[in-house]
Amino acid sequence: MNLILFPDRDPFEDFLRSGGGKALNLRRLSDLKIAVPDFFVLSSQALESFALLHGLGDQLTILKNETAKEASFRIESIFLSGALSSELRTELTDALAQLGDGFFAVRSSGLDEDSADHSFAGQFSSFLFQKSAADLEMAILKCWASAYSERALAYRQEKGLGVSRLQMGVVVQKMIDPEVSGVAFSKNPIRPLDQDTVVVSSVWGVGEGLVSGELDADAFEFNTQTQNNVPVLVKKSHGFFQKTGGGVEKREVPT
Repeated sequence: MNLILFPDRDPFEDFLRSGGGKALNLRRLSDLKIAVPDFFVLSSQALESFALLHGLGDQLTILKNETAKEASFRIESIFLSGALSSELRTELTDALAQLGDGFFAVRSSGLDEDSADHSFAGQFSSFLFQKSAADLEMAILKCWASAYSERALAYRQEKGLGVSRLQMGVVVQKMIDPEVSGVAFSKNPIRPLDQDTVVVSSVWGVGEGLVSGELDADAFEFNTQTQNNVPVLVKKSHGFFQKTGGGVEKREVPT
C-alpha cells in the first residue's frame, strides 16, 4: 500500500481502505468528473509508519486515571515532537510538485468518520493556506494528533469505541481563495423529517466561519418537489480570508 494516494493513479479500493471519509468522497467526486481542486492523500499507512518509527505503541491511548483532555494534550505533544520519515518527506515533496505552486489545504480524513452509526463531524482538524514545507509537515502532524482530540476521545468513550491504533488519512489539496463559500445539505439539518428540501448555507470568504459556527450564514432552502427557493438572509459583518504568509484571519466586510 502506498503512503500517498492520487485519485488518477491509485485504485478506488485503496481510498476505501486507507483514505478516510473526506478522501473517499473527494475521490467519488473526481470519478464523476465533478470539478474539485487537485489533491492527494496521505494514507492511514503513513500514520502507522510514523507511530512505528517513533515507537509510540501504547502511548496512543487514554492511560489509567487520565481524562480525555489530559490524554489529548499529552498525545498532541508526542506527535509534535516527532518528525516525518525521510521516505515520506521525499514522497510528499514529489506529490506537491505534481500539484504545482501555491497554497494548500491540509485536511484530516478519519477512517471511521461519519459512518452509518457514528459521526465525528467537527472533531478533527484542518489547516488552510499552508505553503512552506515546515508548515505543511506541522499541519500533517496536527491532523494526525486530532484523531485523539479531547472531543474525539470523549465521544469514543461515550459510544464505547476503542481509543488505540486510530486510523487517519490526510488530504492535501490545492487551496482556492473564494469570495464566498458554502455548504450544501441534501436534507434539511434543522427539520430532519423534511425529505424534500435541500439547504445551502453560505458566508463571506472561506468556509471556516461556517463550519466552526463562528459566523452567521445565509441559508437558501430549495424544495425539490415544488422548485420553490426560499432565501433566509442575515447581516454579515465579517468573513474569514487568506492571511498574508499563510493561514486565515477574520476580517470585516462591507455591509
